[in-house]
Amino acid sequence: MAEKFGVTLIEFNRVANGITRGAGQIAQIVESEKWINEDGICDRTFDLVTKPKVVTPQGKSRLFTRRAIEQSQEGRRQECIARAARRRRLIAQGLYIDEMESVL
Repeated sequence: MAEKFGVTLIEFNRVANGITRGAGQIAQIVESEKWINEDGICDRTFDLVTKPKVVTPQGKSRLFTRRAIEQSQEGRRQECIARAARRRRLIAQGLYIDEMESVL
């Protein structure tokens, strides 16, 4: 399921743990025993007991947005690093103009 959402297994497990805490407002989930997978990450399986519903607590946003999934895709990190290097080079040369300054 972590692959479907485009997140790491650790991030997915953190969210799953958050969902199962409290009174089970979102879904009632039963977890299996923990084990260590090939990568050395502590893993477990979950079984859904009740039909899930989305309950977003007041003042909090959804955890997996379309934008977050797009930004977590392969190659996105390298693209951001390349853009940052380009900005750094332009700032050092005095050629970089901030978007807000260009509006004025």
